[in-house]
Amino acid sequence: MENTTFKKLIRKKEIKVSVIIPVYNVEKYIERCLESIVNQTLKEIEIIIINDGSNDETSKKLEKFLGDVRVIYIKTENRGQSAARNKGLKIAKGEYIGFVDSDDYIDLDFYEKLYKRIKETNSDIAAASIVRHHGTFEKWRVNYDLNKSTTDKNEMFNLVKYPNQSYVWNKIYKKDFLDSFEFKFKEGVYYEDILALFYILLNCKKLTTVTGTNYYYMVNDGNSTVKGKQTKKKIQDCYDNQKETVQAIVKNNIIIPKKEYFIKKKELKLFNFPILKIKENIKTKKELFLLFNLIPILYIKQTNLTLIKIFLKRLFSISKIDSHVLIYFLFLRLNVKYKSKVSAPTINESGLNCTQRNVKLIASLTTFPDRINAVATTIKTIMNQTVKADEINLYLAIEQFPNKENDLPSELLKLKDFGLQIKFCNDTKSYKKIIPALKEYKNDIIITFDDDIYYEKDTIETLYNSYLKNPKAIQANRIWHIELKENRVIPKDKSFLYWNEENYKTPSFFNTIIGCGGVLYPPNSLDKRVLDDEKFMEIIPTQDDIWLWGMAVLGGTKIQLNKGYSTNLITVENTQNFGLCKLNNKKNKGISGKDGFNIMAENYPEILDILKNEA
Repeated sequence: MENTTFKKLIRKKEIKVSVIIPVYNVEKYIERCLESIVNQTLKEIEIIIINDGSNDETSKKLEKFLGDVRVIYIKTENRGQSAARNKGLKIAKGEYIGFVDSDDYIDLDFYEKLYKRIKETNSDIAAASIVRHHGTFEKWRVNYDLNKSTTDKNEMFNLVKYPNQSYVWNKIYKKDFLDSFEFKFKEGVYYEDILALFYILLNCKKLTTVTGTNYYYMVNDGNSTVKGKQTKKKIQDCYDNQKETVQAIVKNNIIIPKKEYFIKKKELKLFNFPILKIKENIKTKKELFLLFNLIPILYIKQTNLTLIKIFLKRLFSISKIDSHVLIYFLFLRLNVKYKSKVSAPTINESGLNCTQRNVKLIASLTTFPDRINAVATTIKTIMNQTVKADEINLYLAIEQFPNKENDLPSELLKLKDFGLQIKFCNDTKSYKKIIPALKEYKNDIIITFDDDIYYEKDTIETLYNSYLKNPKAIQANRIWHIELKENRVIPKDKSFLYWNEENYKTPSFFNTIIGCGGVLYPPNSLDKRVLDDEKFMEIIPTQDDIWLWGMAVLGGTKIQLNKGYSTNLITVENTQNFGLCKLNNKKNKGISGKDGFNIMAENYPEILDILKNEA
């Protein structure tokens, strides 16, 4: 781009993106970084390089790029990355702002795709995928398979995976938005991204994700400000910044995964191998001790911990040894209860039944964009059953996945080789898990599954065995028992939710369905009106289990609690920030269970007559 042309862009305020690059002692990596920026397919960018007092060969490596008229080069004394970024922000003239760390690099279409998407959606922030690069090894840190926009604060934090992935550089920001709350980086600290991104997200009105382009985060042994050797100050700054942001998250009622409330406080290593890690739970004010960073051995209140530390220091008079380590040796115990992570299952054979059945077993489920990257894990558990289904069908809304399989992650598509069928239908919310199957398999058994559960290997087997003993009842692994009082349907208290005593295993119209554990519907067990999509979307759009219960009652089919049920359902990681349970509450003006039962009774009064006859 000629100098005169670039000056015209400046005068017309047509610079689309200002890219700010703090540089300090990165002679090995700076050329690769800048090559990826100067060769962007989006040409209307300015490239602001702040040389933060480099004392290696970085300055010489930069010289070849200074002839590009879009490059603004400033050399300063060493004041740290935050000060360099703030200096770049002061002089930036672009409509949008981007940051790149000087030892990282980006795809050549990175800023073109982010700019196009942020303009189309009129968002404050556009975020792209992150690839973590370590030598010859690469791994996704953040992977966006779909373009998605949101104005919901909780969803924003979830989409960028904050605070676990608190990075500012895989995004662009509307400059007017940053100016509106006088944003700047906190200077004199490491891990300033943690604080910066939190306050950016807190003020953001709309965020969008961008698929098909990547930021490459390099893990190296260089002298970069954060990725190099850890020091006491770096560790302390990381802890302080994480603590401040998680406390602010709690204060602002932002929902994050429970594990993110734990932040690293101290770590003991032997020959660079982690022996003991101490994490602090900001919400409960307790400290968790992890042996080898894996095995919980102690979880104790900080007030009690302080007394123990004082006692041990005085007892041993060893000031150089961290008192946490002494606590570890004195209070070692391996019988602490904790929830272990469940490994994603693998498939070693066909996921389907290979023998002939007179009546087919159809496994049916649905999902939506926020869980599309996790549903493959659930499907693998369905494929690995001791008794396998004849077909496994995943129903997806064409409105949510307009490009059909082109919108789906590769891990999910691979399951087609093991028998998964992916079918597209109209968007009827969670009803998609059964309504299309009822239309397609009128004379077969349908077993519905939720999209966020690790199902035990005998789930289908126990449901099917219960069906063989009582083929006229719907078999459910979890139920909610109800009562009838003065023509009102009243759900019993939560002690009768999901499972309970033997008498609730008797088939009854007073047993209602809870779908998460798995439900088996015999052929023709529901009233024909179950397919009336206009009706259920009008009166009870977010309570499919209650609709199905009502249709079972109207169809004369009782519901039985499966005798092989499990009381310990384990959810797939990172799936619980979304779902109908988040909608069906007073805050979101959803339909509660209590209201749902009576909506059904009001629209279909014969339900009350059937309940009265059984009572």
